[in-house]
Amino acid sequence: MSFDIISQVDFFEPLPSVALAALVTRARTQTFRTGSLIMRQGEFSPALHVIVRGRVHVERAHPLMAESLVLAEAEAGDVVGELGILDGDPCLDTIRAVEDTDTMEFAAGSLVTVLLDIPELSPVWLPRLSRRLRTHAELTTSACRNGGCAAAVLAGAGLNPPG
Repeated sequence: MSFDIISQVDFFEPLPSVALAALVTRARTQTFRTGSLIMRQGEFSPALHVIVRGRVHVERAHPLMAESLVLAEAEAGDVVGELGILDGDPCLDTIRAVEDTDTMEFAAGSLVTVLLDIPELSPVWLPRLSRRLRTHAELTTSACRNGGCAAAVLAGAGLNPPG
């Protein structure tokens, strides 16, 4: 069943069946209850997660905001946490289960091993990761343009947004 799941995930599309099978043997199944954190903004996460069942919010906090800003929602078939495995930096966002969620967790080392074993994947996979990074930045910019950041900052200051 795990092979069937990741073989349909866009993020893993360029991988041949042999590489997918190798990854599946290294995956861990994780279960997160509603409200649980899969990743916390500012903390290191050495893995990415494929959502198998459930939904999560991708949230961004800022000291001037009273509440986190929900940047996106991910569901079955979506991948979260891929940026942290690229550079080892802390998570930019918090990933919170908004309903009971099952994931397949892939440690960074497993993905690196696949890239080292099949070097011809790098020119295919790295541009894909770059596009995801750009999409992530665009989500943040869009949320702020649509008033999300301003409303959150005003609420953090104890003020109501105009309207």
